[in-house]
Amino acid sequence: MKDSSDKKYTGIQAAVWIAAFLGLLIGFLIKQDDIMSVLKETAFFEHVFGKEPEFISRFEPPKKEEPESSPEEVIVLGKQPDTVKKGGSSVTQTESKPEENSVEARIHEQNDGERPAQTEKNSNPETEKPTASQQKPVAEQNVKPLSTEKPAPPSVAKMNQYLCFIVINGDGIVERKDVNRAVPKTNTPLTAALTALLEGPGIPELEKGYISLIPQGTRLLSASVQNKTAFINFSQEFAFNKYGVDGYLGQLMQIVYTATAFGTIENVQFLIEGQKNEYLGGEGVWIGTPLARYNFK
Repeated sequence: MKDSSDKKYTGIQAAVWIAAFLGLLIGFLIKQDDIMSVLKETAFFEHVFGKEPEFISRFEPPKKEEPESSPEEVIVLGKQPDTVKKGGSSVTQTESKPEENSVEARIHEQNDGERPAQTEKNSNPETEKPTASQQKPVAEQNVKPLSTEKPAPPSVAKMNQYLCFIVINGDGIVERKDVNRAVPKTNTPLTAALTALLEGPGIPELEKGYISLIPQGTRLLSASVQNKTAFINFSQEFAFNKYGVDGYLGQLMQIVYTATAFGTIENVQFLIEGQKNEYLGGEGVWIGTPLARYNFK
């Protein structure tokens, strides 16, 4: 009986070992790549036997293919997805652009849910500057164009002044011609009238044959009125007239008639460079006393 029991126990033990060996063999065949990878990475044979077998050193672990993400499982950060039912199963839908979803999904899978360090540049309308083609021309930016019209000059008050010019008739006789001219209004009307007279006849007067016998280059140095007498001071050019006596009489007549046109002036005292002279020119035309209009009748 004892021998029979021992044989029976030995048979059961052998069956257990065989089953265990078959289990290990099947597991090795199923997990062969993983076991070979572990043996190569840990250098098991080098530590135990001192040498790595050739089949271990030649072994290259297969590359694992990363599962492709399903567009139905993409979740865009910062926006709540809408869930709808599709064919009896829940499907997550997003409203973001396809390109942005795919980029964020790949980064999300590669970093195992961690936030990427750098993503695509987000368009921010507040920080981005418009391009040259998007910028409006200056004329369209509510900028008023500059006016090309010149502003009208301010109006200057005018006053009419009596001026005396000369006409020489066909017989060579000197005749007086009176002219009214508009000149700028001023507080010194006598000075304004004499200045206009020294400028000579204008185009309308020249067309009528009017001339001035006052020597060219004569300058008015000063003019004042005392007791109805005008003291008029001229430069040295006033003392020389190329037309002789008739020229001197003509230039004196022009000054006297122009000055006495003012109601406050009755006669004129002539001065040359501030000095009172008795005669004008070499011909001896008297200017030692004030001259009035009746001196030229």
